[in-house]
Amino acid sequence: MLDYHILRGLLSSSRRTFTYKRELTEDIMEDRKTFVGPNDTRSFLAPAYRFLGRREAEASFAENKHWQRRDDRYNYFKAGNSVYQPRGFECLDTGSVDEDHRTREYGAWQFTTLRTAATNDMPRGATNTCLLVEGPRTYLRMFHRTAKYPASYYRFAEGDFPCYAVWGRDEAHPLGRPLLEEEDDGCRVFVGRSAFGAIYASTPRFRHDLSIEGFESKLALIKFELLDRDSCKDDVLRHSSFVFRQYGYNPNEPPQPYVLDAEKFNPIWQELADRAFDGFVATCKQMPTQLEQDIAYYLDQDRKSRAGSFEFRSRIEQVDWQTALLLAEEPWQLEVAVHAFDGPQFYEDSNYAGTMTSRVSRMIKRLSCSEERREQLRQMIDGFVAPRNRIWDYSGD
Repeated sequence: MLDYHILRGLLSSSRRTFTYKRELTEDIMEDRKTFVGPNDTRSFLAPAYRFLGRREAEASFAENKHWQRRDDRYNYFKAGNSVYQPRGFECLDTGSVDEDHRTREYGAWQFTTLRTAATNDMPRGATNTCLLVEGPRTYLRMFHRTAKYPASYYRFAEGDFPCYAVWGRDEAHPLGRPLLEEEDDGCRVFVGRSAFGAIYASTPRFRHDLSIEGFESKLALIKFELLDRDSCKDDVLRHSSFVFRQYGYNPNEPPQPYVLDAEKFNPIWQELADRAFDGFVATCKQMPTQLEQDIAYYLDQDRKSRAGSFEFRSRIEQVDWQTALLLAEEPWQLEVAVHAFDGPQFYEDSNYAGTMTSRVSRMIKRLSCSEERREQLRQMIDGFVAPRNRIWDYSGD
């Protein structure tokens, strides 16, 4: 079942545009083809307020400016004759694909309160609805870190990985046409009060040396409905979910589909599982190109470090720390330099060394160089030096 920690900022996707404004202006109220922010790749299910007119939306905006987050991901948008306000912290993102669920037809029901009957905090002129995002998505994969794997392993095994989300209902109650649609990447947004959803992902599993051991495929199935007909009771979003997992040990194996038990599962689940799988195969890669390039670059730097660290260390011992940092042309050389000159001059005070992160940050900040060079050094630190050090952020027990 979905834990509350994934019921957070949903609208976190892709290459779409968004108007960043703090006030409800003519520009925000115009019809638009998009509603998510440029860095949002995890949209899936967003409870929302629906206003039938501009006047009601403007009044609600004026009374509830605290809805506007710092990143403006939850601004109003207009589609057709209605204005929609996504509900930020009540949203469910694609993180459900990485949750640990038991394999059964329905997981335990979870309830998210949208309006309390005691305070009746529904904005004037608003009704409840849900925005359902379908198409290529990403989900955030995280691990419980242990000493079993090197720090560099988590640098590449964690992060955003591709998945594909679909929505549907039974033949008697179809979802209908999408509210919004993106032609370039195939994302669609539907509106509904109840539906079935599915997310498919196939993600690489790495060995200690960052070679691919195989792939792990996941299928998350989700069902939800809005319960808000009785004004004397709280308005709630009721949802349940569960996840299937398959592990492969062939690095060249293509994505594998799921075949559900027809006697135990509603036919709609198999239809959605097939659609999610087909969408993933058509639009996503098991091994993202950028990740593949990052790993290749990292391994190349690691080989150079093993071969040339002693020689470069001997070279920079004859100069001061500023010259050493300026001589570092590649990340592996910068790693040698910061470890060679890390010392009391970069401590937080005479009695406390602080973390390696803070000391190296002071080192780069004090370096006499251009801002372009300083930024280049920071990128080397973030991309290679820091991920190799298990105690980079360790400040002592």
